[in-house]
Amino acid sequence: MPELQGDRAYWIAAAVILAIDIAFLAALARRLPAPRLATLHRMVLLTSSVVWMVLHGAAFWGDAWGTAYGLVLPPAARWVMPFALTLIYTILTYLLLEWVPRLPGPPSAWFAVLGAAVQSIESVWELFGLDMLRVVPALQQVSAAAALGYGFVESVLLWAMILALAPLVRLGLHALLVRLR
Repeated sequence: MPELQGDRAYWIAAAVILAIDIAFLAALARRLPAPRLATLHRMVLLTSSVVWMVLHGAAFWGDAWGTAYGLVLPPAARWVMPFALTLIYTILTYLLLEWVPRLPGPPSAWFAVLGAAVQSIESVWELFGLDMLRVVPALQQVSAAAALGYGFVESVLLWAMILALAPLVRLGLHALLVRLR
C-alpha cells in the first residue's frame, strides 16, 4: 500500500508516537522521581543491556537484515553489530544515569530524551553514511527529515521503556531469588 509508505506515513506515525511519549514520560516522571531512580541504577543497566541486545539481535538476525541492514553492511556486521551497539548503549545508559540527576526537571524525561538524541547519531550514520535512504527500497520514498523525526520519537519511547521495565526486572529477580532460597 503506497499510502502507508513514504513521508506522510512516517509523519503520522511520528505524531502518534510523540503523543504516547508525552503521556508515558509524564507517568514515568511521577513513578520514578530522582530518589527512586537513584535506587534503580543497577536494574536500569541490566534492563538496558537486555533490551538493546534483544532489539539489535532481532534487527540483525530478523527480517531487517534482509530488507535493510544486509543491503548496506558486510556479512560480519551481523555478528558484531548487536554486541557493539549493546555495549555502546549500555555505556550511554550508565553515563545518562550519572548525568541526568544534575539537570533541572524529571530525570526520567531527560534520560529518555537525551538517550534518543544520542541514538539519533546512529540514525544519521545509517541514513547518510550507509546511504540507506537510497539503497533500502522501503526508505526510498521517505525524506531524511521524516525518517529522523520518526526515529527520534521511537527512540524516546524505547529509552522510556527501559526505565519502565527496570522496576519490573527488579521484582522478577527478587521473586526468583526468594524461590531459590
